[in-house]
Amino acid sequence: MQSITASVHEIEVMNEQIAVATEQQTNVGEEIGRGVTNVRDISDQTASASEETATSSVELARVSARLQEMTNRFKV
Repeated sequence: MQSITASVHEIEVMNEQIAVATEQQTNVGEEIGRGVTNVRDISDQTASASEETATSSVELARVSARLQEMTNRFKV
């Protein structure tokens, strides 16, 4: 009978350890999920900023060409 009681106690201890480990793994999984979401958000922001930079570069090139045309009119 003592052997059975000791085995049951050992199983209870193992179950508690498994529960703690499962909770820790769940927490780590949630942290990883938040990290992935942050990376996605930053990537989206970077892509948006890159598009704005490209648009601004095209506009700057257009204005620069127009300025060059206007400057050429004043050459002697």
